[in-house]
Amino acid sequence: MTIKEWYEVVAFLNVMYEQNDKLMFDIQNPDKITVWYSMLKDLDFRVCFNAVKKYAATNKFRPTIADIREEYVKITNGADNLPEAEAWSLIRIALRDSTYHAEEQFAELPEIVQRAIVTPDRLREWAQMPSDTVGSVVRAEFRRCFESAVKQTEEQQKIGAIGMVAQDIANKLTMKEG
Repeated sequence: MTIKEWYEVVAFLNVMYEQNDKLMFDIQNPDKITVWYSMLKDLDFRVCFNAVKKYAATNKFRPTIADIREEYVKITNGADNLPEAEAWSLIRIALRDSTYHAEEQFAELPEIVQRAIVTPDRLREWAQMPSDTVGSVVRAEFRRCFESAVKQTEEQQKIGAIGMVAQDIANKLTMKEG
């Protein structure tokens, strides 16, 4: 996201979260804007703006950087759009043809489901099991793996911001020394 795009987000947040004539971001004091931008600039502008709008539609309190990143992660990893039950139904459909075509079935699954399954061989293995085992034992295993994949993706997104800030600090220190 560019700084110009970030100012569009700032303007939206100022309108949504003005309280007692006090804006969320004071344009006269750009330090807060700069810090927030450094923590969020790795995000795609459109997705970030949608995350901010989604947050504003459901929360009456001002967001934190973590709140925005959390909404962003939900949008980008499909956690909002793909609940575990729907992911499981995609697995059940894929299992119908996974004895001989596990690689193709695996490739057609959403990325978050692929992360939970890990390899096409697991699909092949599940396809060869009795249906009652698939419906109980395998589903429970998938549920745990899916939840783990969603949490891992969220953590990776959050850590991405910290890495960007660390890189900015390192770059500024290098520029001062040089």
